Amino acid sequence: MESNVEQLERGERINIDPLLLDQYPDAVYVLDCDLRLVDSNEKLSLLFNGEEERFIHPASWLPKAESERVQAFHQRSLQGETVHYELQALNADGRSIHLSITNTPLYTGRVITGLYGVVKDLTTQTELRERYNRMKVSRVLFERIPGLILIELDLDTGTFYHSPRSSSCGAASRRLPFTRQSACRSTVT
Repeated sequence: MESNVEQLERGERINIDPLLLDQYPDAVYVLDCDLRLVDSNEKLSLLFNGEEERFIHPASWLPKAESERVQAFHQRSLQGETVHYELQALNADGRSIHLSITNTPLYTGRVITGLYGVVKDLTTQTELRERYNRMKVSRVLFERIPGLILIELDLDTGTFYHSPRSSSCGAASRRLPFTRQSACRSTVT
């Protein structure tokens, strides 16, 4: 019977059960010890618009400090530690994303042969939490300051939200005819 070290010396691939990857509810990827992509599931591809290789090379889409932080987490995982971290960045479409990532060492026998990563997309949860917090603050302000009028502009959609007391303003309730954030900003400022 040959050892795991002998298998590694021959350069054999890391074997991962494809069902494990495909059935997992989150994006999953496997890297070898040289941090090359061995396998991933479709959810990682969807998260990065078919460019899952881009995810594996953080220097191509993250600021330098964040890229170095991710590389340090990968190295810690390759040393035998399970690590958890979060990233906030822009995806290829320029949209802000919030990811929670877990890296776990991948063993073949007793030898670490790579790492296994799970990526949870927290973007929607984060956006909902921020919207809830804004609404909560608005409610407290309305209760404490009589006659307060609140107008909020969503730069992504070009729509206004206004408090019920501001309905007399009329124009605040219409949809702005802009499709770009810069056009909205220049009109508001």
